[in-house]
Amino acid sequence: MKSVSISDTPSRTTGATAQRTGDERVQTITTSVGPIQYYDTGSGPALLFVHGLFTNMHLWRKIIPELSRHFRCIVPTLPFGGHSLPVRDDVDLSPPALAALIFELIETLQPGEVTIVANDTGGALTQLALASRPDHPAIRGVVFTNCDAFEVFPPRRFVYLRWIAHLPVIPTLLAYQMRLDVIRRLPIAMGGLTRYRIPSDVLDLYLRPFVTDRRIRDNTLRTLRDVRPRYTVEAARSLHKFEKPVMLAWAPEDRLFPLSLARRLDAIFPNSRIELISDSGTFISEDQPEALIRVITNFVTTRS
Repeated sequence: MKSVSISDTPSRTTGATAQRTGDERVQTITTSVGPIQYYDTGSGPALLFVHGLFTNMHLWRKIIPELSRHFRCIVPTLPFGGHSLPVRDDVDLSPPALAALIFELIETLQPGEVTIVANDTGGALTQLALASRPDHPAIRGVVFTNCDAFEVFPPRRFVYLRWIAHLPVIPTLLAYQMRLDVIRRLPIAMGGLTRYRIPSDVLDLYLRPFVTDRRIRDNTLRTLRDVRPRYTVEAARSLHKFEKPVMLAWAPEDRLFPLSLARRLDAIFPNSRIELISDSGTFISEDQPEALIRVITNFVTTRS
């Protein structure tokens, strides 16, 4: 599949402010943490996409064109390291605060009922959000792809990032090294997240903000310092209260987020099921976009 950015998809016109960021169709809203960029494209039942650390809206670039033919797709870039607009220095960027941002986006954009589609760190934050407000009327259901849960937050391979975030100078040196393709494709960087090679220009879209902008690095380091399993373990105790449909679309070969996590989540949610998507790493939207499109479409239309 051709390497494209999500900006190749048509965007809705909303009351948000359009920003010139290389694509005039990127929109920006002001939130409690600062400016958030997003796409709002298509019509029909609403989907809200929640990505993880060191990615952005482009994580979904292979599935949005098809899904937006049938659904309204709200695709934000959250302040997780791949964002290009820094957030304020005085705001809370802990996991609970970022989880609350999910609801803030829904309440600001007012899509009506929405299905959340979450991956990686975004899945953990979605769990925190559901645990805090399990009866939120706007949430119709959730599709989790491989993501943090329980004691895995972050995965063991990436725990070093939390410790680096507390050190002086080292994050800047890391950012300098991440300019090199050979470094960012290491298993302890982006290399272990997919079974198939992510194009270099897409890696640039994900990593350039962290690499080139000190303010973005500062935002990201503040989040990394507080990524701890106590949040996801605590959230898991309340997930049984979320009674709406949950789909666990899981890649069983993924070494970062094993199938056992999906099975444990499935055992907690009262209205869930697992759909296996083989031949994929953590980023199913990258490795198996057609399969993920099919799972999301069936999940939403069946309930409609």
